[in-house]
Amino acid sequence: MRATDSSLTAERVEAIAASNTNDVIKAGYVTPVGVASYTRHVLEHVVRVACFTKLPLNYSMWANYAKYFDPTTGSSDHGGLCIEYQCNESWRCLNLHPVDYGDAIPVLNAVERNELNLVKTVYMKSTEWRCEEEWRIMSTLQAMPPFSNNSTENAKVKVENGVTGILFGLNTPDSVIETIIARVRSVKPTIPFRRVTKNPVTFARELIELSSPGSP
Repeated sequence: MRATDSSLTAERVEAIAASNTNDVIKAGYVTPVGVASYTRHVLEHVVRVACFTKLPLNYSMWANYAKYFDPTTGSSDHGGLCIEYQCNESWRCLNLHPVDYGDAIPVLNAVERNELNLVKTVYMKSTEWRCEEEWRIMSTLQAMPPFSNNSTENAKVKVENGVTGILFGLNTPDSVIETIIARVRSVKPTIPFRRVTKNPVTFARELIELSSPGSP
């Protein structure tokens, strides 16, 4: 919830550590095992990635990344939220690029220190994820091991007037919706809220304007 508050009220994009994702820096290493292991350890701490999609109704994205966790009932798919950003040319300086989908496993050589190969690796994903139409922002922290616990603060990027909407999932609890709407409206009263619903006739997923937390 605190991370969500920061992204919404302060209009910041938070790039998470590669170690907290399940598909960044999946590569082969052509260096001795010890060197490869240490290289991966460093990269997973200094490489920061923020992920986006052009498809707000993408089922895969909601199911995999927009979960809600309740300590009593456990994890619920489609129970989180999606932050909508309006991108312009200024986002180019944030290294915003589409993901390149393919099945070839990239190879990193730690001895050569080829930064271009590292960048290519971060923007690669296997073809089975093509339906997500993902875009990514990549940055690196200027840090040396041992890594501090507050490095997350150095991975937040201010985007002026970037947040243009909040989308809630099919299963987002009303209590969560109420809390987020109240917090966001206290500082950003004009940001619209929408919710994913399922059409009762076609069963297609649709977005409806959310005037109140209890809207269907």
